[in-house]
Amino acid sequence: MKKLILISSLIFSLLSCSKDENPIVQTIVPDLSGGVIVLNEGSFQGNNASLTYRSPSGEVSQDLFDRVNGRKLGDILHSASIIDGQLFLVINNSQKIEALNPSNLKSVDVIEGFRSPRFIVKLAQGQNAWVSNFKLDGGENEIDIVNLNNHEKIGAIQVQGWCEQMLQVGNKLYIANTGSDQLIVAENGSLRYLKTPPQPTDMIVDADGIIWLLCSGGFQENQAALCKVDPETEQIIDTLRFKNSMAFPSKLATDSEKKRMYFFENGLYSMSIYDQAIPEAPFIAANGSFYGLGIAPNTGNIFIGDAVDYSSKGKVHIYDANGVFIESFDAGYLPNGFLFR
Repeated sequence: MKKLILISSLIFSLLSCSKDENPIVQTIVPDLSGGVIVLNEGSFQGNNASLTYRSPSGEVSQDLFDRVNGRKLGDILHSASIIDGQLFLVINNSQKIEALNPSNLKSVDVIEGFRSPRFIVKLAQGQNAWVSNFKLDGGENEIDIVNLNNHEKIGAIQVQGWCEQMLQVGNKLYIANTGSDQLIVAENGSLRYLKTPPQPTDMIVDADGIIWLLCSGGFQENQAALCKVDPETEQIIDTLRFKNSMAFPSKLATDSEKKRMYFFENGLYSMSIYDQAIPEAPFIAANGSFYGLGIAPNTGNIFIGDAVDYSSKGKVHIYDANGVFIESFDAGYLPNGFLFR
């Protein structure tokens, strides 16, 4: 029942939309040399994705992209990456990627023509990046190839179904092939496939070089899992199952030392990379609609984006590394991620 309620909430967030507001060009932009940028996903077809900035002193500025560039960011800000000194914002439903100057958030270029982009990652060799795409059915999909020198799409790798997070480890690129229940390993132009529990979505690499793969389980009972993948053998060496048969985990993250992991599952869970089982109780009990997760690298503070009711503007809650609440501040619609300066 819990999984059905969560899935219903997520579907509601996709169908909700909010009134568009005219952008205002702001000539004075806050100093972005510290603090945190909040990625506000925005509501589906609401054209209200946005950036919130909180300074080290606690001052909060809203709608920064709109104010700096005099236009709306777009529809559904899914993820962000800093590559070669540029900030790339992946705008899912607008089918584009915005390239920005990270020091002032001014637009440098717009890369268009994607199916439904999710993540962008630079390859270990050369000047190309790969972009994963969403596709709800299990049919033919693509990983798009982008030349980072001229910001142009130059090709595509054919895959089956929806792909989510990608992780570069050494010369290998790992791709969570959510729609086909597998992990794709790309190396020197070849693709290899590793079967996983249903719907792999998120990955991190730990302090020992082991890849942790979070599988939501989709709509299936007793299928959510955390898998340990050895990048040398490209095999799953351990699978930790969730005791709750209706678990639907999301947002796997790690601290700066890569020895502790965090993820959502009706609250925030925390576990050591050496734990042999998933904890039975959350580290931080759900206080609102937990939606976005980030761990500040300098302090270990935990930033949680709260989607509230999935139709109102959200909030961000800050906890210290021990799980003690510090403060909250306002954000945009559906805060789903963080960039720490």
